[in-house]
Amino acid sequence: MLNSISLPNFDDIQIPFPFREDTKFEIFITDYFNSLENTTSYDRYGRTGQKQFGLDVFSKDKNTVIQCKNKAIGRGDDVIRKELLDDLETDFNAFNIYNKSQNLGFNKFIFTSSIKSDTQIQNACIKKSKNGITVEYWSWDRLIAQATNDVKQKYFPYLLEENDRIYSTSIVTKAIAIDKSKPILHQLYEYVQITYKEINKLPNHILAKQYPFKNDSSAYTYYKNFNLNTNNLELFNFFASLKINKQHITFNDKALIKGVTNFDKKTKTVLNKLTNNLVYNIYSDKEHKRVDIKYFLHQKCTCIRCKLNTFNFDEGLVQLNKRETSISSRMKLAYTNYQCGNYVTSANQFFKISEDSKKKGLRLTSFICDYNLIKLRIFIKNNYWGENSQTELIEKIDKINLDTIAKQFKSSENDELVKWIKSDSFYSEARDKIQNITSNIISHYYSQLNGGWSSSNEVYELMNEYADLEMFLNNNFIVFDNFSEFNAVTKTFTEGLFASLAMNDSQNSKLKSFDDWIIHKLLIYSDSDSIIKFFNRYNLAIIQYEKTSTKNEADGFIEKINNFFDNVKIDESVKKYCENNNTRFWNKYNKLFENILTLSGLISLNDEQVNNIVIKLNSFLKTDDNLYSYRAKKMGFFIRKKGSQISRENLKQLLLTVIDNKKLHNDNIVEALADTIEKYHKYVALPLKYYNIIDKMVFDKCPSCNSKHPYSVIISIYRITKNEKQKNIIKSSIENNLILSFDDDLFYEAVLWDIIVPDKKSLNKFIFACTPSPNKKSFKEVFGGGVDEVNLDLNRLYNLYFKFQKPLTNKQFKAFSEINNYYKWLTNMRDFDYKLFNPTWIDEYPTKYFLNEIRKHSIIKVKIIECLKKKNDPVLEKAFMNLYYKWIN
Repeated sequence: MLNSISLPNFDDIQIPFPFREDTKFEIFITDYFNSLENTTSYDRYGRTGQKQFGLDVFSKDKNTVIQCKNKAIGRGDDVIRKELLDDLETDFNAFNIYNKSQNLGFNKFIFTSSIKSDTQIQNACIKKSKNGITVEYWSWDRLIAQATNDVKQKYFPYLLEENDRIYSTSIVTKAIAIDKSKPILHQLYEYVQITYKEINKLPNHILAKQYPFKNDSSAYTYYKNFNLNTNNLELFNFFASLKINKQHITFNDKALIKGVTNFDKKTKTVLNKLTNNLVYNIYSDKEHKRVDIKYFLHQKCTCIRCKLNTFNFDEGLVQLNKRETSISSRMKLAYTNYQCGNYVTSANQFFKISEDSKKKGLRLTSFICDYNLIKLRIFIKNNYWGENSQTELIEKIDKINLDTIAKQFKSSENDELVKWIKSDSFYSEARDKIQNITSNIISHYYSQLNGGWSSSNEVYELMNEYADLEMFLNNNFIVFDNFSEFNAVTKTFTEGLFASLAMNDSQNSKLKSFDDWIIHKLLIYSDSDSIIKFFNRYNLAIIQYEKTSTKNEADGFIEKINNFFDNVKIDESVKKYCENNNTRFWNKYNKLFENILTLSGLISLNDEQVNNIVIKLNSFLKTDDNLYSYRAKKMGFFIRKKGSQISRENLKQLLLTVIDNKKLHNDNIVEALADTIEKYHKYVALPLKYYNIIDKMVFDKCPSCNSKHPYSVIISIYRITKNEKQKNIIKSSIENNLILSFDDDLFYEAVLWDIIVPDKKSLNKFIFACTPSPNKKSFKEVFGGGVDEVNLDLNRLYNLYFKFQKPLTNKQFKAFSEINNYYKWLTNMRDFDYKLFNPTWIDEYPTKYFLNEIRKHSIIKVKIIECLKKKNDPVLEKAFMNLYYKWIN
């Protein structure tokens, strides 16, 4: 079932105002009225800088003057309205005086603007219409509503998207046999019954070219931004007569449903099918109007697909064993098996469905099954090594010839759709569009950083294109979304969303929040590393969340999180209903875990929601045995992002669970918990047995996983321990281990966090351990990256000396200063020859103590600024801001 969460939330779509410069707007208005009134008499009056007496554009032939007002939209309506009313008063008075004094004879004054319709401005124009002069207000809405195709072609070519390059396979669309003598509702219903007999989602470029949406072969119809442009006035009038209030339909013009039985049911069927085909609005060129036809069925669904889409695996996987009888239900089941990683089961089901569909004359369904089998071949080959039954299955698939099968559709109304699928055009064309749109959004992002402005609706185009592709695949059960090609498109889509979200508020077309539809697509198809990368790339602080699910649907972001963590029978279900060694499902499961924690960390949630997630997560970690250790690292990211909202008790319980669970023995997670507790709660009291466990984890062998863990684990626990007796026990354990066997890593961390005070003997040992060996190559050199001038061990030594502000004058540091210019600078920043200075050095080891030492020397700041003036370097600029400004706050 499809509902409002299955579809993008896109309520207010209009052609954006594209002119930043006043001159360009005036040129547009000149072309616009010449085209609209079929004349060449309109021309601009004078030029910029000359006194214009209220005239921007004029036509003596039409006795008309036009005043053009290009206003920046990113401000309050009241501010803009006041400016326009003041402009109207000033410009009309200037025009009136000039018109009379020069005896020009103009009798119409048109006031145009880049702003939407406004009753106060319209009323002001009406009041001025007297003494033989008509005054009209033409808002941007009105201008676009009455724009001719010539104007659209010149100024908005992206609206005329149907062209030979993009839709080379759809130049000719076969007519579908519909009784045109019947009322238009009957025709629409008949079209839906025929067209969607075997599919659930038709490509909208095909839909727009078919009757009844196009009733004249010479007419221009198209689909763009969830809008379908029709030339069929009867069809448009039918939709315009409807009043849609949630699930209730009112028919304003009863004549349009006269003679139609079950008109309410048929209307709802048509509306729901079009909505689920991403047709949200119908537009008429003849009427210059658009009507909203969105119609959602807000109701719960318990089918396998909806259960799995809401991450209710306990109830969803059980249905993989369900026997289905109808072709459509069997298609859904076969497709779901593919999505769950049951590739052989899916292939066998598609083979049987294909055979049965042929017998029933469902040739398109049979073709999709055969197409899917060819796509499934690669999954079967790569996941079932050496199994004879699978070899036989592959040989059977290899006998399928799509070219031969496609030829059977030459006389069918579905041949165009078959070509579309067979050639993978659904993917290649969507990919090209999504790449182009995202590129434009990124360009817009960087432009607005420098003061640029635009009202382009490209982010909604992006959502439309991605939704169109994803729904075409999933609603028609086409095997493709597990391929790397689809993942690449999703990555591009994800970057476009983040770039738009990061724009400043003056860009009125920017994306303001993530709704449940966007979040669902990112959870299912994106990956956590890409999400974090784009979040950081576009310097976002937080993502606003807009809940768009309803109580009946109960499948919003929070509900999905709860469902995922509440799956207690998943092991049993996978063993019983999935194929043996099904790695695909568990990979998907772990990817979802990462994405849930990543998006939870980035999205604005209240304290109650965050703590509920932590409680659910903690309970999940205690019982789940399917989480991959390396996937668990994203817990650290979530904890750091939401640490200020998580209670001390919940952090403590999570820490105990991490210590108990060997899969979670990751120093990144422990450090994140300790840092968060220390930053927001200072300390936490752990049961005594956990101190003993941690001591064994670090200095002996972990009781759970039999491994030795990094020293950072016990250092982290020391920092958040309030009990002085326990702190002294940890301190003594560290000191004793250093006496038994000196370890430079343990020494460094213990000294850095003030657990121990270094004496001369231990410090000399550390200096010896950090002294570079001439025979030891750095990581960079080992992997062919060239000579690395920075030695991390040596930098640790400098860091400790900077911490204690010890002078770097002994013979060891003199020797270190001879290694290269970097260490010559570190050893003596005050007397260094700054002609040899490399500004990137400030970011080589950006610890608190390094940065404090660098700030002492004002010449360093001067040199960095000089460098930035000569060359734009975003990395150096960020390091500079972190060094000199971030630390102040």
